[in-house]
Amino acid sequence: MDIEKYFDWFEHFNEGIYFVTPERKIAYFNKASEDITGFTRGDVVGSFCYDNILNHVSEDGTKLCLNGCPLQDSIEQSRVNNCDLYLHHKNGHRVKISVRTLPIIEEDEVVGALEIFSPYDKTKLFNQNLDYYKKQAMMDSLSGLNNRKILEEYVPELIASSKDIRFGVVFCDIDNFKTFNDTYGHAVGDLALQVAARTLEEATGTSDIVIRYGGEEFIVVVYDADDKSLQKAGEKIRLMVEASAVSRDKMSLEFTMSIGTTLLRSDESLKTAINRADKAMYESKQSGKNKVTHY
Repeated sequence: MDIEKYFDWFEHFNEGIYFVTPERKIAYFNKASEDITGFTRGDVVGSFCYDNILNHVSEDGTKLCLNGCPLQDSIEQSRVNNCDLYLHHKNGHRVKISVRTLPIIEEDEVVGALEIFSPYDKTKLFNQNLDYYKKQAMMDSLSGLNNRKILEEYVPELIASSKDIRFGVVFCDIDNFKTFNDTYGHAVGDLALQVAARTLEEATGTSDIVIRYGGEEFIVVVYDADDKSLQKAGEKIRLMVEASAVSRDKMSLEFTMSIGTTLLRSDESLKTAINRADKAMYESKQSGKNKVTHY
């Protein structure tokens, strides 16, 4: 089968990957699968998924290997499935995993299916909480980011409940934005704000909070930061924004950001740290723009 030529590649994936035949016999089990489940290839390969070695169960306790197996559905219905479930670790405990199953098709025939899985991303819980607050009028309508209201209610609560975690503040301001607006018009200026917002989201960590602070100003509250990682985060944002552009009439309208970064101290308010990051950003402006200054 053509799929077998990829087995060596799968050994380098961080996700667990295993392959079953149309009869649901496990024919391949990668190294990450061993690490996540505790079972070795020798424990698993050659068995059938319904032998219940991995013993997948749903949130309500349904034994999916016997009833509702997503791999079986991929084989029989030739479709991709995504779900969260619990597998049985060799040591006895349950491990919550995010799963994707997909059929392997050769010459219009399903020759098996792959399951790709990884330990459940706990940042999903964080994002679920964030979704709640967004529904409470904490979203900026133009950029789709959080607005500054989240700094008054949610972020201080998060910081207070994360006593062993240090937070950083990245203050970003689009350079020469008034000139950009005056030259190309406010509609194009709005597009620049949206491009900046998407770039910030892509350039930051899954647990970081990206906020449109007002006008052309943005703030990123960085989770689990230190001086080195915070400066690196600011520089990454600067580079990614510099490499972005607004497309208009076959032209690419580029822009840059001046950035200030600082760590939140344990004995100060978030507002104080934001003001310090703002001053650092202003120093970046004064020293030539498109720079990162760290206080």
